[in-house]
Amino acid sequence: MKSTGKDMAHNAGQAHEGAHGAKMRDRRAAEDRRLQILKEALSCMMQSADGDVSLAAVASRLGISRNLVYYYFPNQTSLISAMIDQEFAELAENMRQAQQSQGQVRVASLVALYVEFVMCRPDVERVLLLSHKTGCLFRHKIEEKQKVMVDWLLEAYAKERGGPCLLKLDLMRHAADAAIEFLRLFVVLEAGQKKCTQQQIERYCTDVVMCSLDEAAKMALTKTNKNAGLGAKPQQPGVCDFAGNETKQVNRA
Repeated sequence: MKSTGKDMAHNAGQAHEGAHGAKMRDRRAAEDRRLQILKEALSCMMQSADGDVSLAAVASRLGISRNLVYYYFPNQTSLISAMIDQEFAELAENMRQAQQSQGQVRVASLVALYVEFVMCRPDVERVLLLSHKTGCLFRHKIEEKQKVMVDWLLEAYAKERGGPCLLKLDLMRHAADAAIEFLRLFVVLEAGQKKCTQQQIERYCTDVVMCSLDEAAKMALTKTNKNAGLGAKPQQPGVCDFAGNETKQVNRA
């Protein structure tokens, strides 16, 4: 039976769909393998006294060739870098979901998210963020990833205190960054000691973060007034006085 042009087109379409489907399956398989290697590498680091990991050890534990591990991660640096990317990507996704579900995310909500995230995986955070290997070699990368948290925190603080102009001040960013550094260390240590409940840790950390940002806002406003040659008494943080708008008092939570 002679094939018509319509049949040939149909067969060609099926062949294309089959090839496309095969490519998608290959991509999923490759991503699954990549995540498997990352998970096993993290397990190696957690069991190591100094938080170190070798690609050869990962390959041995998974029962695969070293070349396959090297295909996904050419060296140890790329492996640990990918582990840090994965960890912060999960935290950022949690924050995005919180914003979508709650609308305006408050500082307390962000702190609670971070505390819960760390409390669920204290050993992971300890290895990735506090070990000698990652702490020294990947400090800059961790700080870059932490900027996402800083942006979210300052945005929530500015909305609560009524001062969007706070977002533009370097002093506020430094204060937010320092506050997150404190959160990271404090929560990991408390999670290990298990002396406080998660709610107690959340409340304490929220108070510390808000006090730190309030003090930074006061300092920033005082500095702005001095630079402008104003002799007025420094106003409360969170106001829009930086932009010359009407101010309002802040009620401390």
